[in-house]
Amino acid sequence: MKTMLAPRRILLNLLTVLVVVVAGLSLLNSWFQAPPQTQLDLIQTHLSLQAARTLDDPEYQSIARPLLGADVVENAAKRYAKTTESLTTRLQRLEQLQPAQSRDAQSRDAQSRDMDENPPIPRSLGLYRLQLELDALRLRTGILAANQQDVAQALSYWTEISTLELAPAADVLEGLWGNPLRILPDAEPILRSSLDSWFRGVALQRLYSLQQRSDALNTLNQEQEQRAIAALTRLLLVGGIPVLGLLIGIITLIGWVGWHLWRKQSLVGSQWQVPWPGVAVQVVLTGWFVGFFGLGWLVPQLYVGLLGIPAGQLSSLQRALQLLLTYLSSAAVGLGLIVWVARTERGPISPQEMTSSGDPTPEITRDVALDTAPAWDGTEESDCPPSVKPSLKTWPETSIAGLDLFRVRLWGSWPLWSLGAYFAAMPMVLVAGALSQILLPAGGGGNPLLPLLLQSQGWGPRFIFFLVVSICAPVFEEILFRGFVLPSLSQRIPMTGAVLITAVLFAAAHLSLSDLLPLTALGLVLGVIYSRTRNLLAPILLHSLWNTGSLIALIVLGQAV
Repeated sequence: MKTMLAPRRILLNLLTVLVVVVAGLSLLNSWFQAPPQTQLDLIQTHLSLQAARTLDDPEYQSIARPLLGADVVENAAKRYAKTTESLTTRLQRLEQLQPAQSRDAQSRDAQSRDMDENPPIPRSLGLYRLQLELDALRLRTGILAANQQDVAQALSYWTEISTLELAPAADVLEGLWGNPLRILPDAEPILRSSLDSWFRGVALQRLYSLQQRSDALNTLNQEQEQRAIAALTRLLLVGGIPVLGLLIGIITLIGWVGWHLWRKQSLVGSQWQVPWPGVAVQVVLTGWFVGFFGLGWLVPQLYVGLLGIPAGQLSSLQRALQLLLTYLSSAAVGLGLIVWVARTERGPISPQEMTSSGDPTPEITRDVALDTAPAWDGTEESDCPPSVKPSLKTWPETSIAGLDLFRVRLWGSWPLWSLGAYFAAMPMVLVAGALSQILLPAGGGGNPLLPLLLQSQGWGPRFIFFLVVSICAPVFEEILFRGFVLPSLSQRIPMTGAVLITAVLFAAAHLSLSDLLPLTALGLVLGVIYSRTRNLLAPILLHSLWNTGSLIALIVLGQAV
């Protein structure tokens, strides 16, 4: 690899350019997608509205008031109005990218919803889904306005709804709050199928009041009270516990940075020595991205073909299995490339570090100082005496012998490093996330797993998501970025720069603009603790803890959807 032939190098460079272009387009495409925090904020707003009844309950007031605040409905109305405006702008921006003739063909009169006179006109699936999401927001924003006695504003939202799925619900709501009042046939089943949580309760309460159904109102109030307590509990879990963790994290971060500044020590560890040339990083990352994009398309196609089920009709369990197979296949490509590079380009180690049988001596099965690991001088492995050929250490401690690479040590203080770094990362990721929301208020995309996690039903799919998110992803991504990329870069640039560049590559690999800053912050912490502990288990555990915490929060929130 060190003396790569010119044609191979040209092919590698062309593939790298192609990968950069495709990844750049994917990042650009995320600009037109709603940031994940928007969806999460709306779900938390749902919970706050649902839990608002506990503000008047003496048994829960002491918890509800600091957690919910005073003006729950007013704050929710502002958030929904802002989100609706942002999504409207994003949809208009996307429609402007289409030819004018296509836009004219897709426009329809929002005031008229007679399917016989105005049959649905085909439009791109992506735009239609975005329009459906916007109409769902308009439906709920109108209910918030009506609840605050701003009926004119509510009617303006409902009359703009154009998708056939939600148009009947908009007609029902216009009748319940319009002038004159009218109750359409099948009003109750339409509202139940189109609305959820607090919004459904408000609409049904209005319907039952106009119908003078006191028994139905009493039953509805009892259901809403029970749901309010459950919503308050969920808010306490997803909001209260992270706040406590954030406080611990601030103290931990200040204490750790202050300690190193006081002792005049570097925050990062020393550099690695690696036996492979710099082009190895390009080979592995380019090859993995090619496999990621290729298998990301191929595996789902084969999976759906074998099942004989359209992709849109897959169950939660089937989608989870598809995700697991897709991730494992792309991870296998990355790991295979790393193993190939390590086996092809590994260099000799000094004879004094080997026993006569070629195994590491007990003295070096612990920490091998970097200054005792000889630099690779380009000698081919076949030219090395058998007694000095590199070998792999055995469990419970493994690494590339003498080079301190891919080291795994079962015992030591690494769990404490991971736990402390988990809390220290919280304020950094929070600040980075807030900055990302300021820079990308209306777009930026997010993790494609988010809607799958929120919509997952049953513990079977959730267990598979746990395998992917909390085990497979931390193990593979830490081997790739911290185990391979970081040491490779550290031999050629200062350690601080290597940690930073690795963190940016780690964040960019998730192909989401909104996650770029938060994941870079997390990647910095992952790189620092690996450079200090020289144990891959430390960043793997931190990564797993982070993903598991997010997974639990999403499951809790998903139960409220």
